[in-house]
Amino acid sequence: MSPDLWRLSTAIRRNHFPHPSMKPFFNGQTPGYLGVVVGSNLGWIKFLEEISGAKLIDQENTPFLFSWLSDFCEFGVVKEALPDQARLVAVSKKKREMVFEMLFESTKHQ
Repeated sequence: MSPDLWRLSTAIRRNHFPHPSMKPFFNGQTPGYLGVVVGSNLGWIKFLEEISGAKLIDQENTPFLFSWLSDFCEFGVVKEALPDQARLVAVSKKKREMVFEMLFESTKHQ
């Protein structure tokens, strides 16, 4: 696990959610601006996890961040707006293949 993610999770928990009985989001019951800024990276985090095979955020190593992001993802409008992970991965793989083909072609002509 990344020490930076652990520090981020710990800092958010200590500074914004000091008591376990706190509301699920930074400003209460619904995500606000800060929640959207932090949560908007979730699609890319999941994408990176899937293409790399590494878990960046999990319940064991970053329990607070994992819990907060899970709540964020399940919130109505957020759930509807999150990108389709399978589509992100498929597009990425296609672009990767195109880059490799271009590189291969360029080395054949040298």
